[in-house]
Amino acid sequence: MIIKKNHIHGFSQFQTRISLLFLMLAGFLLLLTGYYWLYVMEPKLDTDSHSYATALASADALNLAGALEPKNNKIKRQLSIADN
Repeated sequence: MIIKKNHIHGFSQFQTRISLLFLMLAGFLLLLTGYYWLYVMEPKLDTDSHSYATALASADALNLAGALEPKNNKIKRQLSIADN
């Protein structure tokens, strides 16, 4: 089999076609990865993070409310509980 060289670039037609094939495969892989990220992984990560944040916030709601309450109100509430 005689392979003729392309005088402009120094590559044969076979090498050029193989290079173009690999470039097309790389582009297809890039598009497929982008589609998978945008339409599969990102929505799943968004819903998971939202549900985890909601569960964590509801679990620590009473502790956070007590920590954020002013000290005077805490003392008054403790005294009113002790009076009852």
